[in-house]
Amino acid sequence: MITAVSELNTATNVYIMPALINNIWKDNNVLERLVKKQKRVDGGTKLRVNLEYGTGASGGSYAKTDVLAITPSEILGAAEFDWSHYWAGNSIYIIDELQNKGKSQVIDLLVAKMKNIQNTIRLKIETDLFVATTHGVSNKIWSLRDAIDKTVTATYGGFDRSAVGATWFAGTVTSRTAALEYSFMESMYNTCTEIPKESPQLIVTTKILYEAYWKLALDMTGFLGRPEAIGANVLPFGKAEVIYNPNVVAGQMWFLNLNHIFLTPHPDDNFVFSGWEDVTASTGQRRLDGRVFWTGGLISDMPISCGLITGLTNA
Repeated sequence: MITAVSELNTATNVYIMPALINNIWKDNNVLERLVKKQKRVDGGTKLRVNLEYGTGASGGSYAKTDVLAITPSEILGAAEFDWSHYWAGNSIYIIDELQNKGKSQVIDLLVAKMKNIQNTIRLKIETDLFVATTHGVSNKIWSLRDAIDKTVTATYGGFDRSAVGATWFAGTVTSRTAALEYSFMESMYNTCTEIPKESPQLIVTTKILYEAYWKLALDMTGFLGRPEAIGANVLPFGKAEVIYNPNVVAGQMWFLNLNHIFLTPHPDDNFVFSGWEDVTASTGQRRLDGRVFWTGGLISDMPISCGLITGLTNA
């Protein structure tokens, strides 16, 4: 073997893994934004997220002779999510290594293999991101649909959202069997803003609906005076960015508050590399196998801050 396995592992860990971790989300415009506001967690058997909800404190107007009685109420709680697990692996055949003798060629080979692993993990997660009820099937990630739509996923984070008093832990889903109108977006944007008193920062849709919104925006007189606000594949709507993603289901438009929905990794299993292992003896093939592992979750501590429009017919 041209290069010792230990040298390949050192090169992978020192030169390639840091770049892989830094860049893995950047090729997906939704994942990149969801990771930026991730919550730090301590690990454990469950992904635990502290919650604050309601206006449970006693109070109101009073006269000087009134008894100011306090009725205790719980305003703090926690949602608990199962961890999701993803992996990807690749092999280096000894013959390939023999054909890449120099150090730079070996590094190029490692980069190509690890890039393939990076793309595989990202593609698996981004595909699962928009699919309803993905979690529980081979430990796939909770999806945006799981988080927001209680009619699809009734129990989320341990809360039965069909129960009285738990409706706050679900987003707003509206079906519009019509072509996109500016008023549809305005209504959902305002609805998502009501409870947290802060507006969604990201609106994600299909390319066709994105182009339909582009036309609507250009038709608005005020928008024409803001050419600096138009970026490649990004448009503004209020304080939100409007972008498209190829994994969004036709007819859908997502309104996401990135302060309350985020992708968070397990601190001890955030793109962990197994190391290259010589499997010649066990497989009969002269090759090295390596795997990368990621554990984490997409979670929301306030789904009511997010929303979804479905059924738009020009999608």
